Amino acid sequence: MTSWTQRTRDFLGDVRTEMRKVTTPAAKEVRATTTVVLITVFLFALYFYLVDGAFGYVIDNIFRWARNA
Repeated sequence: MTSWTQRTRDFLGDVRTEMRKVTTPAAKEVRATTTVVLITVFLFALYFYLVDGAFGYVIDNIFRWARNA
């Protein structure tokens, strides 16, 4: 069993090796992915707004029907 200092040193060496492989995306790529994320968020928001409205309408009508029955 190795000591915790050796394991920590090995871990930090592995981290350093992996960090050398990291590349920073170009500004054009960042803009493109940001645009995709914003459009996706807007579409999901619209979808959930419509679904919530439909369920709300149905639930309201069920309660009205139950109250009048």
